[in-house]
Amino acid sequence: MTSFISGNVLPLTVCERNSQLQYGAMSTVIDYRRMSSEEIQSQAKSLTYTETNKPAFLQTEESVLEKIYNRWSSHGIIGAVEVINKTHGVHPAIVNMTLQLHDLLTYIDDFKNNRLQTKHHNVNEARKQIFACHPHTTRLAIVLENRIKVLCLNRANSNNEIILKDKRVSKITCLAWRPKAAMSLAVGSSEGILIWLLDPNITNKRPGVSATRYLKSNDMPNEVNSLSWSPCAKLVACSCKKTTSIWIWNILSQSHSAVQRVGSDLSFVDWSPCGQRLLSSTYSGIFRIWETKTWDCAKWADLNGRCTNSCWSTDGSHLLFTVNGDAYIYYTQFFANKAENSIDIGGTGVATKCADLTSFTSDIEDDEQYQQEQCHIVEMAWDSTNSRLAVIVQNDGKRKIALYHTQVKPQLQLVPCGFINGEEHEEAIQIEFLNGFDKGALLAVYWSSGSMSFIPLYFNHQLNSPTFGLRGADHTMNIQNVGSRATDEMNATNLHQRTFNDSTFHHMNNEISIFSVMD
Repeated sequence: MTSFISGNVLPLTVCERNSQLQYGAMSTVIDYRRMSSEEIQSQAKSLTYTETNKPAFLQTEESVLEKIYNRWSSHGIIGAVEVINKTHGVHPAIVNMTLQLHDLLTYIDDFKNNRLQTKHHNVNEARKQIFACHPHTTRLAIVLENRIKVLCLNRANSNNEIILKDKRVSKITCLAWRPKAAMSLAVGSSEGILIWLLDPNITNKRPGVSATRYLKSNDMPNEVNSLSWSPCAKLVACSCKKTTSIWIWNILSQSHSAVQRVGSDLSFVDWSPCGQRLLSSTYSGIFRIWETKTWDCAKWADLNGRCTNSCWSTDGSHLLFTVNGDAYIYYTQFFANKAENSIDIGGTGVATKCADLTSFTSDIEDDEQYQQEQCHIVEMAWDSTNSRLAVIVQNDGKRKIALYHTQVKPQLQLVPCGFINGEEHEEAIQIEFLNGFDKGALLAVYWSSGSMSFIPLYFNHQLNSPTFGLRGADHTMNIQNVGSRATDEMNATNLHQRTFNDSTFHHMNNEISIFSVMD
């Protein structure tokens, strides 16, 4: 067996063909592309969009009492104390007292949520985005410190590069392309949200203030840690650091609403492609599924840790997710109820294990508990045809990309394909599928070396292949009461150690998980 953490240097993965990953020289695959770190960091060769004008909306000066009250409303007593500490002219003794009070309240708040401030900071850094792929085209946006580089990977426009920069945005934390738009991008930062609305046909003019929308308000915290567009492209949802609220912005009216529940702070939000559901994950073992018509929610609890990743199927009927420090992929299914014209947010009532990656361990170490503790999933990406799922798995500090063949209908199936390798000493940092590739799927990988590669996975997703020689997870479980624990065992797919000279994976049965949904 070839171990995941063995010292053997595996060859570069260049593509998938005939359902097998191909390794070797990149020159043999015409659609394989690679960008070095120097190419990514280089200045754009075409027009640079730079916003130098003043903000479109001028804010009136607030009194000290108004600032304290506004911060008290949005951040509680900790926010009010922060305003006092930053106010000029306050007596030093009062400042010293408020600083000590602030430290005490911060410690109590962190202790209540079962995490220290340093751990909270590391979690935010772990979810910081490096790039984002356009939902319809081959455009790619890459974060370069306080600016964004936009590339079009269409070979006819391979030199078309644009740099987006705005003085109002310094520390970029996340970004998301707007659906149904060619050149519209939402950028989350430590200063709020900036929406770029650009005309892709204009290449000889500098856009004015009308090309951007700066979304910021006194009742919303400045630092945004997650963005997700609604499929209608009119609304964008965001979560902010150290808050329990979801902020829903209407970019046409530039108005917003806050959706809040008591509990731990939010880590990220994820809108389903059908637009009917919105997932909000917290730093505790709970996440919620909101229905976006009346904004009722179902709370998913009993998790072994916080929800770290989520992937929706293209019709919004299936949700894949992972939890912190866990090597399993879980799923739940939602159903359409046309008779009652209601939105299902409870789904099957439980989350089922559909893949097991605990086998990414040393051949020497056979202890199962060691495997589960050392191996965990870092990130997932599901292509728009629901045919390929890429997973970054980490074991003993080392990372690898596992590739699955997937299908949703007639039942969910995840079948292991193999491991995707970079060049020597490279490890995957972020993965995402690039759209607009009509030969199958195109996986974009950002490596630890600072380079990016685009790996073509050739297949015809229109061909109906109901089985791959493996039974998938069963969807016929009868849920009597929402929130009850299931007692029946179900078959699921497990990813085990693989001999790279052999295309066969070994599989085993696994039990159903007990993550449940509660009202």
